[in-house]
Amino acid sequence: MSLLESLIRRLLADQKTVYFDRSPVFRDQIRDNPEAVPLLIKIILREAGELARRAGEMLSLFSQPAWKPLLAALTPAAPDERILLLGVAWAVAQNSALEQRPAMSAEALPLLGTVLRDEARPDPDTSNTPVEIEYPYLRVCDQAYLLLRFLENPFFDESIFRLFDDTNRNLEIQHYTGRKDLPVA
Repeated sequence: MSLLESLIRRLLADQKTVYFDRSPVFRDQIRDNPEAVPLLIKIILREAGELARRAGEMLSLFSQPAWKPLLAALTPAAPDERILLLGVAWAVAQNSALEQRPAMSAEALPLLGTVLRDEARPDPDTSNTPVEIEYPYLRVCDQAYLLLRFLENPFFDESIFRLFDDTNRNLEIQHYTGRKDLPVA
């Protein structure tokens, strides 16, 4: 285990640290280290419970540096892992400045092509998720679609999409991806 990973794990395990951005250890030794993002993604995918949840919280503070590695980790991930990473991606997106979001959407589109076709649903046991999944009945592709729409328009009304059945959601996602000229897998 590297010194950085050991430092990250100690900070994640320290329950007294509630706000990572206020921690001198995070600010001085972790936040600006480019090796921290892949380590946090690894912790989210390999650990469970509180440690994974806190790793997701910490990763969301990286904003732009976390974006591409998070998206790249989605493609090879299993469906339940994709849901975890999409939850962290939501947090990163929400922590990003409004003017950054169109560029984030443009970066995400080519990397989310496969994920937009993943109709798997998350495991109903979401107790080990690092972030709260607001609508656990949605499929992986639904979560990815809503993330992209949020990046394009933070005022996008997702309530109608959430009312659709799977067939109508598929049609909406196909219509969206067709407009974006995404490659078909």
